[in-house]
Amino acid sequence: MKKFFSLRGKNVYSDSFMVLDIGTEAVKVLISKKEKGKRIITGASLKTFDYSGLFNNKNIEKAVLERTISETIKEAVGQADSSPNHTIISLPPGIFKARIYEQSFIRKASSKTITAKEKKEIFESIFQKAKSNITKKISETIGILPEEIFFVDLSVLRTEINGYAVSSIVGATGKKIIFNLLATFIPKGYWEDINVIIRSLNLKNKKIVHLSQTLSPCLEKYGSGIFIDIGGEVTQVFIIKNNQLQFINEFPEGGKTFIYTLSDFLGLNRRRARILLRKYSKKELSEGSQSRIKEIFTEDTTAWFNSLKQSLSMAETFLPGDIYLFGGGRLLPNIQTILEEGDWQDINMISQPKIQSVSLKDFSTSIKDKTKKTESSQYINSYLLSYGQV
Repeated sequence: MKKFFSLRGKNVYSDSFMVLDIGTEAVKVLISKKEKGKRIITGASLKTFDYSGLFNNKNIEKAVLERTISETIKEAVGQADSSPNHTIISLPPGIFKARIYEQSFIRKASSKTITAKEKKEIFESIFQKAKSNITKKISETIGILPEEIFFVDLSVLRTEINGYAVSSIVGATGKKIIFNLLATFIPKGYWEDINVIIRSLNLKNKKIVHLSQTLSPCLEKYGSGIFIDIGGEVTQVFIIKNNQLQFINEFPEGGKTFIYTLSDFLGLNRRRARILLRKYSKKELSEGSQSRIKEIFTEDTTAWFNSLKQSLSMAETFLPGDIYLFGGGRLLPNIQTILEEGDWQDINMISQPKIQSVSLKDFSTSIKDKTKKTESSQYINSYLLSYGQV
């Protein structure tokens, strides 16, 4: 099988690893190693997908994906002083999704203490039932045919016995056990395609991780909040209460919507529209130009906000009053403004939300960047994936 790059010639450390963050608009790669309790980033690269001048079909998209991933890894590895022997991979949120589901189990011998052997039997039973039930729910709510669902991971987030939370069921007694499960899944067709690419890269000790699996341990200091990841094509929504991940959703709108609007409205190609959007987000344009672009984005911003509220309404719970933004689209002034000033009356929220941004500085005590290349907000998700490895 064709190899796109080689790791030969690099020293290998047992604690070195690579984050391969494949998004809808770009690929980000971080190479790091552990040193005195910190993750030291020794290699970093970001490359956007370039489909310009190409007819849009599946084969060409796959070729562009292969080339972009290979080039991004090669650049990051070239900077690093060691080659990684562990790889954490995150896939595009438009195809790689996560949901939280509840599964119950009724014990017959409720007065007896749960042993390690019974725990194994209980877990085998609930995972088998859960896969069947979750597959049905995914098919009904997301529209993926049951036979097309591939589970990447299924894990326990929280366990209750007779209404009380427990860290482990071993040694406990009780009749009814309720498990909150985190399922990550992807359509089989996409899984097969991406697997071919990943295998061709000859990466070591690969692990596929969804962003939701990094939020709870990484953002404990916030306690509770609505975390919104504004990506290129997809916005992901996570609700955390009391350090517990409780809700996950997404909708197909993100930064690319605004790029396309600029491109169509001003007659720019996509590359120039992206550059203009970046300058607008950083407030580097004249006052008149800033005002004009803000006006151009009015319709898109309102549509995004309505989609966000619709997504949040599916949580069926009172929402925390703090919203934390991350992802490449978090710097858009229109997004900040509508979240602060928009109408939240039809949403079960404790109060008018306070808006904050998750920045790379939040990770400075645990991660040090020797490359000085990761200042872009587009690296936030990659940092989250890295943070959990400290």
